[in-house]
Amino acid sequence: MLGQLGINKLRPGRNGDATAPNGANYDDAKANPYPVLPEILAATAGENVITTEQWNETRRPELVRLLETHLDGRIPEGCQFAPETAWHQVARPWGSGRLLQSNANRQSRQGLG
Repeated sequence: MLGQLGINKLRPGRNGDATAPNGANYDDAKANPYPVLPEILAATAGENVITTEQWNETRRPELVRLLETHLDGRIPEGCQFAPETAWHQVARPWGSGRLLQSNANRQSRQGLG
């Protein structure tokens, strides 16, 4: 399989010697590559989000866009391989709260063939 992919050599794992090029990192100062995270309740333009309307109209769409761009991605329009998903609320067995449940898990358990 590696030959079919054109992989001739695997990358070595971490080395116990901290001075080696692939040495394990035990320095806490280097451990967090993202020390400053964006403020959750501050819109990109800088204003603070203090109402539900501001959250729904401004900040939430900004965060969804960031997640689509940098983390999750999105399913292209008209993709024939994406399962049809419908969300509905169901009661939790241990409390009075509601939980969103998808039919995608049920479809994936049915299999493809």
